[in-house]
Amino acid sequence: MADAGTQALKAVSADLAPRLAELFDPAGMAIPKKAASVVAKAAKSIDFAKDAKVGEITQALVILSVYGELDRAAEVARLLATVPNTGNLTLFEPLPAAIVAAAWFQQSSSVTAELESLAKKEWTPLATRAKGILLRQPLKRSAAEQADFEGYPPVYFASEYLADIEELAVMAFLGGSFSWNRKKITAEIDTLVAALYALPGFAPVAS
Repeated sequence: MADAGTQALKAVSADLAPRLAELFDPAGMAIPKKAASVVAKAAKSIDFAKDAKVGEITQALVILSVYGELDRAAEVARLLATVPNTGNLTLFEPLPAAIVAAAWFQQSSSVTAELESLAKKEWTPLATRAKGILLRQPLKRSAAEQADFEGYPPVYFASEYLADIEELAVMAFLGGSFSWNRKKITAEIDTLVAALYALPGFAPVAS
């Protein structure tokens, strides 16, 4: 029998699944096909008690934000903020981190403030994250290191870029650090977004 925390997550998953499925439906979104497929995958079998599915959902939220689907992203963020912290940080911490990333891309200062407030309601990230200890920095790999990834599909690199975009937003949320001030964080996010857009199948849809 599932423990109380798992039962609570299963219950909220059932409650949120219909609306999340609607918000993650690529129909009507101005996002490229490969990005849309990642978002659509997140809509299937919503389950906040499974870390892999939590990863898909949070990645989809960052994609919506990066590609300018800001109203959808804000609503998804508000829904994710209702998922309880059951004490399993592996399942919980990715949610407020993705909400912070969504807040970064919002163009309304009031929505940004709202989402950041929701993120920190039950979340106190490690202060050392502000120093960039969790960054992957895939664009900084040497040629020899990059050779190890030859043949990997674009979606793999997209997931790396999106993960660092999210982490950089968290770093900014924490106030940054001496080695990572807001100006540097902003520049790195812009570089990663450009790298994402340059991947085959991930270029923004022409308006």
